Amino acid sequence: MFYKKYIIVLLTVVFNFCTAQTFSGVGGNIPKNDYTVFDINVNGIGVLNSSHGLEKICVNINFPHDENLKLALRSPFGSIIILSENNGGKGSDYIGTCFDGVSTKSIALGEAPFTGNFLAERSLGILNNNQSGDGKWSLIIYNNSTSLSGNLTNWTITFGNNPVITPPDPPYPNCSSNIPTTCTTEAFCDYGKSFCGVYNNAYGMPVVNPQKGYLKFKASGKSAAFRVWIKNGGPDRNLGGALPIELNVSFYRSDCISAGAQPLITFVLPYNLDTIPDPNYYELKLNDILDECELYTIKLEGINNKCYFDYAIEQTAGINVKEIVVDPPSAKICAGDSVDLSVIQGCGPFVWSPSTGLNTSFGSHVVASPTVTTMYKVSSTGACSKTKDVLVEVVPKPIVNAGLDQTKCSNIFQMNANVPATGENGFWKIINGNVSPTISSDPKQIFVLNSQTATLRWTVTNGICTVVDDVQLVNTLPSNTNLNFSYESPVCIKKYNFLSPQLSVNFSAGGTFSSTSGLVINPITGVINLSQSSPGNYIINYKIYVNPTCGTVDYGAFIEIKPYTNPVINFSFPSTICNDVKSVLPNLPSGFQIGGTFSSSSTNLSMDTTTGMINVANSQNGVYTITYHFPGSLADCIAPNTYSQQVSILSKPQYTQNLDVVSCNITGTGIGSFNLLSTKASLTTETNATVSFFETLQDAEQNQNPIINTNSYPNEVPYHDIIFARISVPNKCTVYATLNLNVKENPYSDTLGEGPYYICKGTTLELDAGEGFSGYEWSPTNEKSQKITVSSPGEYCVKITSTDGCSFVQCVLVKEGVLPEFTIEIIPNYMIVHVTSGNAPYEYSLDGINWQNENQFPYSKGNTYTIFVREKSKANCVASKTVHIPLIPNVITPNGDGINDFWNLSTLNFYSGTIKVKLFNQHGTLVKELTINDGKNLAMNEINPYQKLSSGTYWYLIEIPNFVILKGWLLVKNR
Repeated sequence: MFYKKYIIVLLTVVFNFCTAQTFSGVGGNIPKNDYTVFDINVNGIGVLNSSHGLEKICVNINFPHDENLKLALRSPFGSIIILSENNGGKGSDYIGTCFDGVSTKSIALGEAPFTGNFLAERSLGILNNNQSGDGKWSLIIYNNSTSLSGNLTNWTITFGNNPVITPPDPPYPNCSSNIPTTCTTEAFCDYGKSFCGVYNNAYGMPVVNPQKGYLKFKASGKSAAFRVWIKNGGPDRNLGGALPIELNVSFYRSDCISAGAQPLITFVLPYNLDTIPDPNYYELKLNDILDECELYTIKLEGINNKCYFDYAIEQTAGINVKEIVVDPPSAKICAGDSVDLSVIQGCGPFVWSPSTGLNTSFGSHVVASPTVTTMYKVSSTGACSKTKDVLVEVVPKPIVNAGLDQTKCSNIFQMNANVPATGENGFWKIINGNVSPTISSDPKQIFVLNSQTATLRWTVTNGICTVVDDVQLVNTLPSNTNLNFSYESPVCIKKYNFLSPQLSVNFSAGGTFSSTSGLVINPITGVINLSQSSPGNYIINYKIYVNPTCGTVDYGAFIEIKPYTNPVINFSFPSTICNDVKSVLPNLPSGFQIGGTFSSSSTNLSMDTTTGMINVANSQNGVYTITYHFPGSLADCIAPNTYSQQVSILSKPQYTQNLDVVSCNITGTGIGSFNLLSTKASLTTETNATVSFFETLQDAEQNQNPIINTNSYPNEVPYHDIIFARISVPNKCTVYATLNLNVKENPYSDTLGEGPYYICKGTTLELDAGEGFSGYEWSPTNEKSQKITVSSPGEYCVKITSTDGCSFVQCVLVKEGVLPEFTIEIIPNYMIVHVTSGNAPYEYSLDGINWQNENQFPYSKGNTYTIFVREKSKANCVASKTVHIPLIPNVITPNGDGINDFWNLSTLNFYSGTIKVKLFNQHGTLVKELTINDGKNLAMNEINPYQKLSSGTYWYLIEIPNFVILKGWLLVKNR
């Protein structure tokens, strides 16, 4: 068990710039069980601070087990920081290892051999502390091994414009969960989650019953890292004095902690009330002591049960977050077959479901043999469980039937296999024996048996399932009867005029030869007339009487007659070749027939007769005919043929290879209008040049499909398109130029926008086309200014012209605005505005100057308010209503004593028209309804309209149609 005591004080520095300098030091031996110091003398660096300081230190070390090494850096002013302490386990070497402040990976969490950039165990920024960096810097290497030694090859130290900045401590987290005080399933299952623990007096005196915390995690490898914070600490004052406070963080290799179990490592985190402010921050690193996928339990407790405090913990490295990966991720199997499913990533133990068709439900490997398509789920158990679905699809097997075995006095056998179903394929395979043809997918194929027996296999597959069936073929022709004959096969149809059969010795003559249509054969001699036959595959039948047992038999031979094909030899060169190129190869089509010879009409053209490459540099200008001749091949059944092409080698004219052409955005969609003819002078200065334009380079080279509309060509690709110019000059080679067609954006006034604008009756509106244009033309007003004032609805357009000459007509619609209609609901404390007619969104105001999006305003009883409403899109069309907040009593006592007998609604006389007053009980039932006309309460003529109401609280609703609704409560006391 290991113990580490952490007291961390981190300095914060600020970043600035300066020039980088690197100093190099020599290496040497790293002896056993000793420390060695390697020095570098540094000059001209000056003060190390946030604008100029230590950037990095790099080392190259050869050592068998890195876990035995401790590396430290000592500054000229005596400060020492630990670079790496006993990291890397049994791995070896530091190869090109650099410690800096840029990397995101700590050396403590790396794996040997260490290569690349790492963060040191303590920040290099601690040394950028406003002291001089000039003097002796030392790399101190301590080797604690009594048997191993190594050597430092070299090391460097760099100062410059990116000094290492020691980052500030991360703030105390907003914890996502509380730490369980007993061992549960709570765990670090992903990054970004923090747990908080609290010690408090609710659990008894801290020295008697402190709270502990338990957490778990599954390791991703050999190392892990955590952050821990402590705050709000206080000693047990009953014991007197500011006692030290410490938090023990222990790590156990287990699921919870059994009695007597010893931790792998314990960190003791001190907290000093007198010297360290809240919160205290620590970084805990477990180096090379964990195992991947192993479950670990963390226990956090106050040391010696003498203190209480708040604490938080967060894992920053070492969590196994890998999802479960299964090989294969899904499978298709034939009915009756099985598939092995193996977990190749993830942390177990694993359980599989459903169990149907599985050889086991537990473990990382199962064998699945379902009878129907099944979705299996594999889950990891315990803390941080994960799941993965694996679909095993069961595919029905095809039906296969090769037919009955056949035995007869013949070597010709007609197959009778089943025809594969839709989506299936079948083919024959020779298992033993000699048959012709050797390849076939025809279930009814006719085979010629060239041996006495043969076994053929009919295979049917649907891509997943493959099934087979064999058929036995036996030729029972007596051994003393020799009917064997054959032909040269395959044979080119042009090789012979007549092809005779090859008859075996003692061939039984007297029979008749025949074949299917397309083959002309002499029935007596078996000679094939190739000149009158057609190419194809044939079975030639020889029919003869053998003996009483066999009778007349059919005996066969197979022949393939190949067609006489024309070779592919249509090569191509550019029709004109400019003499500034070195060489040109012909373009050969797919399947070009090699074996022929290239030739030229003149020796002034230098070319390779085998490849056809023209050596332009060694040729003279001129017109040549190039010919390729293939002599033909009867062996390959390819006919002789010749192909020729005329090629000119000429000088190149003067021309511009790439030309940018610009147009205005005529349609507003990125399509311009290009006068291609006007570009000729820019493309070439040759006076007798012919220039034509094409949409593709291929068309230009083949001089086909020229562009017809050369005066106002519209580009096909919006805003940017490419076309090609073919430039032809007599007695010079043809060249091709690229025209880049660029369409400028039309001028557009963001100030004017798209509208619409609104104008209310009796008002005016200013339309502004914005600054930065060279010209303005308004219609229908014919004004030429940037701004115009309008007083009536309609469409107004302005033609704006940019400084580069492109114009655009921008129109806006000015509509007559209609005032929004609204009602007002008055509830306790607030007036609420309800818009009943208009177009949202709306704005609301009490003064017509200051506007808000909220539709409610506070009020005071007895006051009068004017409420303004407008649509946001019609800022100058404002509707308004003036309301009075009446002083309505909330309590009446209609007991006939003449005091407060009636509900006084006289303050409603602000409003004219008919007013409805409704009174509801607490159950929402209407119990009284009054009508007030022009402020006069007709119900006041009643002796006591409320005397029959029982005491209680009622809700009132006062409706002023299309104007105001007032809501409130009324207390009635009848006693």
